Amino acid sequence: MRIGPVLIAAAGAKGRGVFAAEPLAAGRALEPQPVFELDKADIEPIERTRFRHHYFAHPERDGEGVIVLGWLTLCNHARPASLELDW
Repeated sequence: MRIGPVLIAAAGAKGRGVFAAEPLAAGRALEPQPVFELDKADIEPIERTRFRHHYFAHPERDGEGVIVLGWLTLCNHARPASLELDW
């Protein structure tokens, strides 16, 4: 499925992922994504589910997190990232 400049597609054993559907210039802004902030109490039960790989560390508060409610949640959360997030 293509959404603007990105493509959501199979990513082998990892399930689905987000890929550039066209060349993207460095520094290009994609589209804003809504987020749901998680506190420490929210994270503990999530860590026991398969959703543990689908939230981001909170950009400003250690031990807390953010679930993105758009396609960005399918992006690779590894470090170093290939995509810069602007919170």
